[in-house]
Amino acid sequence: MQLVNNLGAATVISGMAAWKSSDFLPNNGDELGAFRINFRSRNADPASVRFLLETSDGWYSTDQTFDQGSSFQAFGASTTALTWSPFSDFGVTLGASSADYNDVQSVGFTYATAGTSTGWNGIVVQGFSVQDVVIPEPSALGLLGLGMGVMMAARRKLRRA
Repeated sequence: MQLVNNLGAATVISGMAAWKSSDFLPNNGDELGAFRINFRSRNADPASVRFLLETSDGWYSTDQTFDQGSSFQAFGASTTALTWSPFSDFGVTLGASSADYNDVQSVGFTYATAGTSTGWNGIVVQGFSVQDVVIPEPSALGLLGLGMGVMMAARRKLRRA
């Protein structure tokens, strides 16, 4: 995906891309666990990306900015390792005090380029993904515990023999 603008003159370019979380998270109600993006600048100017998420309280952006030049580089981080702040650019609703990873409605990113070059400015995205937090069901945890118990008992028998 290319997010570009040809203004013919040097200018700062910024934009936002977002998708419904149901396009990324397999089950509604899954907790968002991590973001990943692989991008480069469309020209020689550096570009920066911040991750976005929307909850029922509004939009949030990462305080961390991921900067890249004209070659592709992947960036990723868990949601808990990122610092989030309310976001209101591009006419979206400003988030409340803190983001809730169990109530994610949309995911995306915002980008900006220095725009010192004339012509096509922007970014090229080679991949964007989010991951949910896998929480095992209680029955799976019970089977895991049973398996560990059997393994410990067998190990104990082997030591005695």
